[in-house]
Amino acid sequence: MEIYRSEYMLPGFLTEKSDVYNFGVILLELLEGKRSISSRDINQQSLRVWVKDSVEKDQFNEFVDSRILKERGGIVQEQQLQALLARAMRCIQENKEDRPKMHDITKELRRMLKSDYLSSSTQP
Repeated sequence: MEIYRSEYMLPGFLTEKSDVYNFGVILLELLEGKRSISSRDINQQSLRVWVKDSVEKDQFNEFVDSRILKERGGIVQEQQLQALLARAMRCIQENKEDRPKMHDITKELRRMLKSDYLSSSTQP
């Protein structure tokens, strides 16, 4: 499973940055509606590359679970999902030094939640 990368199976490698990576994988699983490895062959490219390629090919709606897209709809929701995807992608950067701190991701997600609450409470 993608969440258990070989670099983290060695003693002393479980760090905040590995937790951030795993959190990013979980976010992607939630968005996709599948476990990280179930939708791809084990021999295929990494999760990070696969998601990046899907987004660059403008296949965002094909990547995100259709049940999520049907739930509320609209441009605002798609922008929020894309923002969530962008945060997940930052979490799974190959170079652990490029990954954000969990504290920063938490603050960003709280801001997104507050923004979502405000936009949904103003809609009829």
